[in-house]
Amino acid sequence: MKNQFGLIQRPWGVYYLKDKVTGEQTSLKTNDRNEAQRLLLGPRRHAQPAALQPALTRVYINGAGPKLGARTWCGAGQANLSRKEKTLAKSEQRNRNPGQMKRSSHKH
Repeated sequence: MKNQFGLIQRPWGVYYLKDKVTGEQTSLKTNDRNEAQRLLLGPRRHAQPAALQPALTRVYINGAGPKLGARTWCGAGQANLSRKEKTLAKSEQRNRNPGQMKRSSHKH
């Protein structure tokens, strides 16, 4: 399959993404060739058949963290709840011991 998108570099050094079908050019706002090539991968992946998209998504998720692919909304909610419970416990402790609180620097 022929790539629909390509890179061009203008004389002033900025890289542009060129759609070879429509001829449309979009600035990538970078002078760095490696960065431009990395940005070029996004539209190319988007143009791939839909059957490949879930497989690529799994690769990225597993690369981000081995446990991330196995997380569920229930697990995420429980993690959020435990974090909020810890914050609430600290807040309640400060309210019970107001003398222990640090004074804020308010100008009168």
